[in-house]
Amino acid sequence: MYRRQQAYVNSNSKAKAKVMKEIMCDRSTVEGLLKLVGDPKFQMTIRSSATNAPKLMPGIKDLELCMPRDVRDAPMRLVHLHKLLEWLHLEVYENMKDEDFVTFPYGQTTAETWRSTILLSWRWSLGKPDTLECDHSPMSGLQLKYMKMALLVAREANPDLKYVWIDWSCVPQYSASPMLEVARSKSAMLEVARSKTAMLEVARSKSAMLEVARSKSAMLEVARSKVRRQGGVFGSYMPSAVAWGGAESQTAMLEVARSKSAMLEVARSKVRRQGECVASLSCHLQSAMSEVARSKSAMLEVARSKSAMLEVARSKSAMLEVARSKSAMLEVARSKSAMLEVAISKSAMLEVARSKSAMLQVARSKSAMLEVARSKVGNGRCDASLPCHLQSAMLEVATSKSAMFEVARSKVYYARAQQMIVLPDIVELDSSVETLLRLVLESLCEDPLWADSEHAQMAAHVINAIISDGVHAKLQYFGRVWTLAERLARCSWDEELHYWLSLQLWMGMVIDALASSSEDQNGSAIYWAKLFSAEIRDNMDKVSAKLRLSLELGNYRKTGLISEVATLLVEAVKVWLSAKMNEVPSEQWLSRYLESEAIEIYQAWSKPDAIWSVLSYFSWKVYDDKRRSTTEGLSDALSVLCSIAGIVPETTTVWKYLEEEAASHEKLMGACKAGDSNTVVVLLNLHPSIVNSKDKAEALQLVGATK
Repeated sequence: MYRRQQAYVNSNSKAKAKVMKEIMCDRSTVEGLLKLVGDPKFQMTIRSSATNAPKLMPGIKDLELCMPRDVRDAPMRLVHLHKLLEWLHLEVYENMKDEDFVTFPYGQTTAETWRSTILLSWRWSLGKPDTLECDHSPMSGLQLKYMKMALLVAREANPDLKYVWIDWSCVPQYSASPMLEVARSKSAMLEVARSKTAMLEVARSKSAMLEVARSKSAMLEVARSKVRRQGGVFGSYMPSAVAWGGAESQTAMLEVARSKSAMLEVARSKVRRQGECVASLSCHLQSAMSEVARSKSAMLEVARSKSAMLEVARSKSAMLEVARSKSAMLEVARSKSAMLEVAISKSAMLEVARSKSAMLQVARSKSAMLEVARSKVGNGRCDASLPCHLQSAMLEVATSKSAMFEVARSKVYYARAQQMIVLPDIVELDSSVETLLRLVLESLCEDPLWADSEHAQMAAHVINAIISDGVHAKLQYFGRVWTLAERLARCSWDEELHYWLSLQLWMGMVIDALASSSEDQNGSAIYWAKLFSAEIRDNMDKVSAKLRLSLELGNYRKTGLISEVATLLVEAVKVWLSAKMNEVPSEQWLSRYLESEAIEIYQAWSKPDAIWSVLSYFSWKVYDDKRRSTTEGLSDALSVLCSIAGIVPETTTVWKYLEEEAASHEKLMGACKAGDSNTVVVLLNLHPSIVNSKDKAEALQLVGATK
């Protein structure tokens, strides 16, 4: 049997390696992946849709029953399974297309929804960048390949599976959560209201200007009436031809007066030349001539006064024309003002229509989100009578609190979904480990001890697949706090390992534990205690010691390592078929976790996540992002959990961490005062949470000044 297996490895390794490289680049098709799935008995076990969901354990049931109304009504996203299989990389939430997913409030989910849903619990192979990168994904190409294979196996076994929930694609990563989008939409509506108020103020000011213009118009009307009355007075003192006649007749009369005056002057000159004649005239003739002269002079004066009055009339007529023109201009201004008022009213109506249309779109696509926006903020509701900026600020606070609610709610997803896939990190097979596996494969195929063992045959098949693929799974999945929280949610299902992952992935994790335990034994010890018997655990410790010696000598046979590794891998097959995690978020479990496992055993990107990942199983107390990033917030959450578990905070591993943080903070402040930038940098690297303290600015300013 061994020779056949060995021939298979040698003849197909190059072709298989080529296929694997293509899959690593995510260019494989669904049909190609189906060919790689192989014998279903080595794949994870898939439940049929006819399987009824179990009753939720008390802790999980309380988590759902005590869910706040705004969290229950907020929308959740599920990815279409057939769409996910077409992706070349795992799409981030913000870049997904509308046709790739469905959205509906959690409160509207039914048993049918969860019977058609499969969830992914996985170990991120890459961190999350600070800013959105279009093609970035924390899931490696190898992980994507094995995830697709698991989904294909699931769909073949249960055609009713339609949806997938995975955090990177179903939870906002760089944009706001759905709750924040509602808050922002309301804030935007408040801004529209502000702008409309400003437009109304402008309209009011223009209306005031219009009133001023109207008052000026009234004054002009008064001036007009006075001119009309004065025109009547002038008419009583002058002839009608002068008062109301045209300008030509008045000019003719003036010319007559002037000619008569000239004639009078001629007469006078004649009188002077004819002095003697004049002297001899009779007195009565001279008197008559004098009277004539006087009358003519009086007529001349009258003509002059009439001419002056005519000039006054002309000037007043001109003033009247100016008044009329101003009145006409005022009428134009009134009409324009009226048109402006109409335009403003139409613009306001258009803005209202647009805002109503936008609100209608929001209501149609995110109906449940509107209820969230109306939900309580702090201990009360957002009062519409408050100023706009206060309402917006209160909504922002509500949203930051809702982020942790969403994390807590996802635990219910894991508890209710029909199936959960476990996806560890996957890496290339080390050459020394590959050599060890070839020797183990030979032992399983030729040693008579394993001839009749079905478990040994399964182990040989999977080891051959690992060598052929050139990759294996890493153990770290079981040592992460967030994946722990997800596994705890499955306690109601009472599942064996084969419901979570394929035998090949599980075997790779065991092999990784053997190879890496010489460097970090604590990382895997806790799960060996939960999955393997005491005898097998002792044997694993011995095998690890021999493995370190073999790596130093470069000789695996001399130490008797091969047969012992083969025995362990056969036992791993038995564990995969029968072992259960049996982890229930009870008070007893919490006590053990806080006193010995949190922070020291389980790992996370941030150590305080050891508390935040499990808090919602026991308390719905809300901590916003700002408070969660402080040691004060962590200390308070620890006190809550310790009260529930019935233990003293000082006995926990988290308390030790808080003491270290406090001591480091004191050192940090001392280094800042002393200007010791090197010590500041070291402390910030060793204790990143210090960066979130109130003294962050001083420390970073010192570091920046020394660069």
